[in-house]
Amino acid sequence: MKKRIAALLAVLLAVSFLIPVSCSADSQPLLYRVTDEQGHEIYLFGTIHVGNDALYPLSEQVLRAMDQCDTLAVEVDLVWEMEHPEELLKYSMDIYYTDGSKAEDALGKELVSRAADALGMDERLINAMKPYGILSLLEEKSVADALLSSELGVDRYLIRLAREEGMEVRALETLEEQFTLLRSMTDELSAYQIELYAAYPQEMAFSTLMLLNAWKTGDRAALTHMLESEDGMLSLPDALKQEFEEFNQKMYGDRDDAFVAEAETFLSQGEKVFFAVGAAHVAGTDGMADQLEKLGYTVEEIGR
Repeated sequence: MKKRIAALLAVLLAVSFLIPVSCSADSQPLLYRVTDEQGHEIYLFGTIHVGNDALYPLSEQVLRAMDQCDTLAVEVDLVWEMEHPEELLKYSMDIYYTDGSKAEDALGKELVSRAADALGMDERLINAMKPYGILSLLEEKSVADALLSSELGVDRYLIRLAREEGMEVRALETLEEQFTLLRSMTDELSAYQIELYAAYPQEMAFSTLMLLNAWKTGDRAALTHMLESEDGMLSLPDALKQEFEEFNQKMYGDRDDAFVAEAETFLSQGEKVFFAVGAAHVAGTDGMADQLEKLGYTVEEIGR
């Protein structure tokens, strides 16, 4: 599961070598109908967690498929979480050291200084943060630099729409589980990504736009290339490759398997579910669409 860092590295190569990416203006994200032998079906939709006003409204195929369902399944109910800020506050405070440690102990003073400059923040504040927290801030800034917002992410849009339509919203994971995953990233792997964001801010923002374009057009080949590029892996230091593989197995491989199991449960129980998780979990080798097809389900891409 060569995702996350591989996507960023592949885009850096794309900028240099002009790897073609589809630029169609028509919006046709990844949408599948999954059917079992009894005729039970769910819809599988690969989302993107950031967006802008230009993404909406979603395509008629997506809205019609969702209208046929009683339940929306998402990774985390982000709208509910925003309505209960005490939960977010609890986990957001975890990015700060409480034992006297400093970021420079893990990253070195120079990288801490460069990260502070990139974020336009006081270096003392950055030095009080754990590396994964600094990385999260840099990722958020990159999204903002691309003129995108998590508030306009597709997941939140779908949750609000489901509420308006009276659909049940079912969270597949908890916020605690997701933060536990982020905390599991080693300081060394965080440092490598912090270095990328500090050194290539424009390219990182552009990478998000390229992923957004591939998502909007439903370009599974482009998504797979950016998420699984072996070229990107070649740029990763040998000392980090094992850590990278282990983290991505937890972040993607294990979660893909868990999502597939949830989808099978919905199908076996005959529930009409619109199953919406990040496109990185749906596309690519051993993504949800491929796994469900290999398990014997009929997987039909809608709109193709």
